[in-house]
Amino acid sequence: MGDGSRSAFYVHRLASSRKTAGRGIGAALLRWAQGLAKECRKECLRLDTWDGNRKMRDYYEQQGFRHVRDEFFPVDSPAPADYRGTWKSLYELDLSGS
Repeated sequence: MGDGSRSAFYVHRLASSRKTAGRGIGAALLRWAQGLAKECRKECLRLDTWDGNRKMRDYYEQQGFRHVRDEFFPVDSPAPADYRGTWKSLYELDLSGS
């Protein structure tokens, strides 16, 4: 993900209960991951979502993430099984200036 030249920390499968939607739990989890990434001296925080999930894409952009690109993962890809044969929208949050 990204250009591959930066030291990155990855968030995989961010989720919260529908009952807690709108309470800021997702934002708190992302802030926690950002803090952990900084402690580990990473330059950026990365995550992804299904390319057609406009709601999550908008949410990540509201949280300060930049859309890097959309990428197709072939069925024979070494990526996790749930990625294979799908398109993902890849996002990155720069930590180098914070």
